[in-house]
Amino acid sequence: MGTNGRDDSKAAMKRLGRLLFFGVGVVGWCFLLWIVGCEVNRGYTLGEKEVRRITSPDGKYDAILVRHRTAPLQLSLESICIVPAGNPIDPKQTIFGAHALQWSAIEWTSERELKITHPAFESIIHYEPIWPRYSPYNTPSETIRIVLNIDYEKDTLNKAVHAVAH
Repeated sequence: MGTNGRDDSKAAMKRLGRLLFFGVGVVGWCFLLWIVGCEVNRGYTLGEKEVRRITSPDGKYDAILVRHRTAPLQLSLESICIVPAGNPIDPKQTIFGAHALQWSAIEWTSERELKITHPAFESIIHYEPIWPRYSPYNTPSETIRIVLNIDYEKDTLNKAVHAVAH
């Protein structure tokens, strides 16, 4: 056996060490990705960015379209909230949330009505038809109606399926 047995055992230990190092690294990355995925699925994101802010015709409120940064392999998220004009994003005042391949459009159609145009066949996570549901900002007489318009023209996936089928 002599030195040859010792060399074989050292080589085997080196291989085992490399295998353990690689295995622990892979398990660590999987755990990290799992944690990030769970956080996003529970409603937490890795950051948010104001995409668009539109002030109501009477100048009292802002509708804010927000893009949420998520984990690399997940769909983008968007939300829309209403706040008093000039106030920052307030997640408690969210009226709409969706997964987004194409972003929704928002426009005030009157002082008390906001229209959201969302592409068809993209999942909607949250929708409030009346704002405020619970808000410290205004009285019930100042409610805002939220109109959801599903846009079939911008739905590129449906158009592609329809073109192939016909």
